[in-house]
Amino acid sequence: MLLSIIIPLYNNENLISNCLDSLLTQDISKNEYEIIVVNDGSTDNSAFKVQNYIDNNTNIYLINQPNSGVGAARNKGIEFAKGAYIYFLDSDDYIAQNCLGFLLQTAIKNKLDILGFQSETTKEVKQFNWNENKNTHNDIEVFNGVNYVAKNGFKDAIWWYIIRREFLQKTQLKFNEQFWAEDALFNSKILYQAERLSVLNTLIHKYVQVSSSIMHAKDDFKYNKLTYSFLNLVKELSLIINYFETSKIDAGLILYYKKKRDNLSFFLLGRSFKSNLNLSDLKKIIVTLKKSQAYPIKYFEEKNKLKYRLILSIFNTKQFLFFSFITAKFLKKIRSN
Repeated sequence: MLLSIIIPLYNNENLISNCLDSLLTQDISKNEYEIIVVNDGSTDNSAFKVQNYIDNNTNIYLINQPNSGVGAARNKGIEFAKGAYIYFLDSDDYIAQNCLGFLLQTAIKNKLDILGFQSETTKEVKQFNWNENKNTHNDIEVFNGVNYVAKNGFKDAIWWYIIRREFLQKTQLKFNEQFWAEDALFNSKILYQAERLSVLNTLIHKYVQVSSSIMHAKDDFKYNKLTYSFLNLVKELSLIINYFETSKIDAGLILYYKKKRDNLSFFLLGRSFKSNLNLSDLKKIIVTLKKSQAYPIKYFEEKNKLKYRLILSIFNTKQFLFFSFITAKFLKKIRSN
C-alpha cells in the first residue's frame, strides 16, 4: 500500500461526492492507495453518500465516531492507515485527476519524508486534470526541514503536504483535539524535523471556500473558540522557539517562528474586538501573551505599512488597547440597538 488518504467528514453531503470523485479518477491501481473517511458524527446524509461509493470501490473505508472534532478524526484515520505515505484532505476540497502516480513516484524516488505542492482557492466545484509540463520530471531540490523552513517558511493547512508514515510515527505527533487551528500547530512541529523535504511548483489541490468554514465563522461561540485556539497556538510556538534557542538551532528558523507567533498575536488581538469577549477576558489574554514572550509584539511582519504601524502602536500600549477595545464594544452595542 503506497498511500493512505484521510478525510474527516462532518455534515458535508453537498461536497463529499466531488472530493471522492477526484480521488477515484487517478493513474494508479486502487490496490495501491486507500481512502479513509472518518465520519465525525454527521447528522445529514454524508455517511450514506460515502457508503454508496464503498459499494462500488474496494479502496474506500468509512469509520464512524461520535462528534469529536477534526483533530480527533485525523488521529483516528492515522490509526487505521497502512500506506507508505499519508495525505490529509478536507471533505470540501478536491485534488487534480491523475496526479497521484507522479506524486508517489517523486516521493519514493527521492526518499522524501515530506512532499509539498501547490494549492488554489476556488468557489467552483469543477474537476481538473493534473497539468504535466516539461519541467515536471526535472531533478527536484531536496532540503532538510530546518533549512527549508528557515528560508521559505511553511503553510498552515495540512493539505499542502503528503507525509511518509514511518517518519510521522517516528515523530510521535498527533493532532491537537482540544483547539482549532490544529493543522497549523501540527505543521509547525513536523516540517522542521524532516530530513528530506521538497515542494513542487505544480497545482495539485483546490481549496473550496464555504461560508460555514471555521475561518469564516461569525457567531460568538466559533469566534471565541477560534480566538482561544490562536492563543494556544501562540503558546505552543513560544515553546518551540524556546526549544530552538536552547538547542542553538539555525537563527533564521528562530526568526521565522518569532514572526509567525507575533503575526498570530496581532491578528488574535484584532479578532478580540469583533468577539463577545469582555475587558477582563482581554486582560487575561495579554497576561498569557506576555508569559509567552509574545507581548509587546516585536516581530510583526507588516509593521512598515502605515496602517498596521498605527494599529500596532495601539496594541502595544495597554492603555490605548483597552480604551479602543471598550470604545469598539460600546459602538457595537449602539449599532445592535
